Amino acid sequence: MLRLADAIQHNSTITEACRWTGISRTTFFYYMRNNEVFREKMDAAKENQNKVVFSFFTIT
Repeated sequence: MLRLADAIQHNSTITEACRWTGISRTTFFYYMRNNEVFREKMDAAKENQNKVVFSFFTIT
């Protein structure tokens, strides 16, 4: 779960993150629907991705 969250946080798409961690998109979305802890971690990673991108644009 940490590698997947890290990939998402560093601007990977869901498809890229799943490929990099070796899980299918079907598995990813199954856990998003059925596992609250997993969903919270992925939502936090996506939120942090947006913060990283925003801070990059405000610095440059």
